[in-house]
Amino acid sequence: MNIRKVIIPLLLLFAGFANLAGQDIKDRKLSSMGLVTAVQYFNDAKYSEAYNLLKQVQNLDPGNDAAYFYIGRIAQELKDGQTALENFSKAYQLDSTNIWYGQALANILYLTNRSEQAVELYSKLMELSPNDPQLIGGKLDACIMCGEFETADSLLTRLETINGKSDYSELTRLEILRQKGEFSAFFGAMKQYFREGGMDGEQKKDMISRLLRASDPRFNYLHLQDYEELTQICLDVHPEDTAVAHFAGSFLFSIDRKEKALEICNRWPQDSLMVELGVSIYYSDKNYKGALQQAEKLLSIAKSDGARLVAHLVKGDCYQALGQMDKVYREYDAALQIDPNNANVLNNYAYYLVCEGKNIGKAAKMSRKAVEQEPENASYLDTFAWIMHKQKKYQVAKAYFKKAMLYGGKDSDVVLEHYAATLDALGETTLAKAYREQAALKKNARK
Repeated sequence: MNIRKVIIPLLLLFAGFANLAGQDIKDRKLSSMGLVTAVQYFNDAKYSEAYNLLKQVQNLDPGNDAAYFYIGRIAQELKDGQTALENFSKAYQLDSTNIWYGQALANILYLTNRSEQAVELYSKLMELSPNDPQLIGGKLDACIMCGEFETADSLLTRLETINGKSDYSELTRLEILRQKGEFSAFFGAMKQYFREGGMDGEQKKDMISRLLRASDPRFNYLHLQDYEELTQICLDVHPEDTAVAHFAGSFLFSIDRKEKALEICNRWPQDSLMVELGVSIYYSDKNYKGALQQAEKLLSIAKSDGARLVAHLVKGDCYQALGQMDKVYREYDAALQIDPNNANVLNNYAYYLVCEGKNIGKAAKMSRKAVEQEPENASYLDTFAWIMHKQKKYQVAKAYFKKAMLYGGKDSDVVLEHYAATLDALGETTLAKAYREQAALKKNARK
């Protein structure tokens, strides 16, 4: 009797275990099917569908390392570094023999500025696969970020032994030199690479552009000659590359090498961007006749409304500088035929009218239209305020001048002088005097 009472519960217990095992197998099958579908969603960039399915997989199988891994991948694609880090960590914790998991975790550690932890993890992974180029490259990048340059040099040599020299290895060596502050060697190696490397012209000019943007202005100023030499090498190695010519002309113009920039422009007489640059060069030198000739050439070859609009706008400004106001309005009318809502054209047209004291009502409508399009443009606000001043609407003018000050107008002697005139008209002479003095200081500094 006692034995029977013991055996029955045991049979029930084993039956329960059998049911649980069957349910577990069923859940694992469902989770496996869900995982396959989720991966398909992920590959099709259907991240929301993939995520929802992966969460269902985790409910069925909480220890599914692949589900954590793919949720991490989704987070990475969506630029959510913290969520990616948490899920890659969990996947790697569940299966530390999986190099993919480890590599994904090390990479996200590097991308989230945890480079020392990334180096440590890469070192551990390389014990499992010592000659894996991706692991070596990952650790190399992390070492550079940490300032471990000797280790980085050693890893780079090792990588070149396995894969041979490549653009990646050459560029990485350049980056090590730059990070170490060995700028003479850096620029020397960069010039050699530009002469001999496999990059095309557009990639090289992009590389110079990125370096200019990433570096301190004082550093760029100190190395202007190096930048100029790099640009010249690009021109020499890629003489027919229009992207290089556009970059070189613009860069040389920006550092006041106008003659060299103009030489490049003259080599491309049918390229509207180069002709447009020629217009800017002549105009900046106040060679208005030269700028007019270039603008006429631009009109003859322009294939877009944008280029034609620029040509008319520049011609108008040149005629204004030459005092030929009838021609100014003719060119601005032509520009408005192309783009009736162009804020720059509307603003300039309005300003020229108000300066001549002509058709103030028309000027006010044009200026208001420009301000409505760009309500934070100090120049446009100044034009409208000055028109209000001319119409003796001094309180309205003051309000717009104050707004112009908020958006940079205080850095312009013209805006300050206009504001001072309005304050005088309102009887605020002390404040007007202060702004007029500021305007004089700005004008002297500009000279």
